[in-house]
Amino acid sequence: MSELLDSAPADFQPTQGGARPKPHAGTNDRPEQAHRAAARPRHCAGDGAGTRARWSISVSGLFQVPSAKRRRLIRAADPVAVERIIEAVLKRPHRDPLGPLRDAALVAAMGFTVAARPSEWLVSATWRDVHEGTVELQAVQNELGHESDAEVGLKTGARVALLLPNAYDRLVAYRRALEGRYGRQPDNGLVFQECSREGPLWYEDGFPVEWSPDHYKRWTARVWRPAREVAAQAPDTDDWIAGLTFYELRHSAISVALHSTFVMTKDGMNLHTLAAYAGHDVQTMQRYYAHVIARYRNAPPIDLEAECQAARDRVERAPFEPAEEPPGPQRQAQRRHRARARTARHVTGRWGSAAEAEGSATGAPSPTS
Repeated sequence: MSELLDSAPADFQPTQGGARPKPHAGTNDRPEQAHRAAARPRHCAGDGAGTRARWSISVSGLFQVPSAKRRRLIRAADPVAVERIIEAVLKRPHRDPLGPLRDAALVAAMGFTVAARPSEWLVSATWRDVHEGTVELQAVQNELGHESDAEVGLKTGARVALLLPNAYDRLVAYRRALEGRYGRQPDNGLVFQECSREGPLWYEDGFPVEWSPDHYKRWTARVWRPAREVAAQAPDTDDWIAGLTFYELRHSAISVALHSTFVMTKDGMNLHTLAAYAGHDVQTMQRYYAHVIARYRNAPPIDLEAECQAARDRVERAPFEPAEEPPGPQRQAQRRHRARARTARHVTGRWGSAAEAEGSATGAPSPTS
């Protein structure tokens, strides 16, 4: 091993572990993001011939872990079901009016992009990468042009994906609302960046702060799952939508594109372009979506943008209002606790007012003074 280190090529850089730059005030120190600075090349401090540099050698790609076989076929929602979920997200009560716009933009970005992964939207996509018709998924850069070392969000490397108007319009609306509150946002800021009350958060080295895994889990539990359950109650959606995962929106976008004029031409099905947009090879596309391809092989192709726009118009013309369900035991206990707290404050306020009035009449100080 010593001979290997001594004969390392000149373009190898010695690395030395170090703490990553801390976020600006108001952020949490997240261990899962420590690889950003630790993986950045740095020279070891040496003061003579007795110091040996440490080299990092990548062994990725030398070993392949067998993946588990699928036990169920991929399922996909139609554009109407995706629009119903977006409708439920927008109607969800939220303390911050900016929250529903962000959540709707995230759901639309996943459901109407052919095709992106959640990590690519949350870790890789910046405002500079969003264009009308396409979104570029690539490494994030700071203001100095340095690239991020984060590997999360680039599973198949840098690529471009097809961005439909249903997603682009909502992303533009979210950015306008964001800039209306916090001012103009830098182009290298993440589309879905971690925010505080003062605005989007940034690391000291100029990189945007991305969502943590815990933030994503809490978002799916508080926003995504209730929204899909409400959408499943609509008369124009299937019941199984209540169990749709957020990642399956990617499968939904690919499945809709498979029976559109984007893929089905007069000469047959052209999967090469769709596979490139999805970050797959053609063999993977055929293996995962063979049942979708067989289902629409003899069906007339649809216009992808027109079909998605028709679904949006349909939902806006006939909004769905779910039946109000009785609150559960936990919500009832919360309401009783808040009612007792309001009663206690009201009684304390009346007692204090009466004591002050009596004290002013007798000239004595009030008990609360």
